[in-house]
Amino acid sequence: MALTQKQLFLSSQLFMSAGKSNLGFDLSRFVSDRAYGNQTLGDLVVAATDPALQALVAQAIMAFMPEDTSAPAQAPMPPVVSAPVAAPAARAPEKIDTRYIGRLH
Repeated sequence: MALTQKQLFLSSQLFMSAGKSNLGFDLSRFVSDRAYGNQTLGDLVVAATDPALQALVAQAIMAFMPEDTSAPAQAPMPPVVSAPVAAPAARAPEKIDTRYIGRLH
């Protein structure tokens, strides 16, 4: 199975994150054996409790999905845009008193 650079990078990130959560797996077998990879992803879906790991598992599932699926393509979800934060009003510089007071000794 030939993996893209993005899939290899995602695999290594998933391996490191799973190891931190004590859910380690065999990385070399994960990238070479499709059945083991799918089984590992299924196990991680069930066992992952860390939100960052759950997000990586979801990314990995999407990245390793076969291209020839019979499911219809869905439109991508638009990114969530929050309301813009108003910039603070610009303050005018303080006026400097320019009156002549007299000579100081």
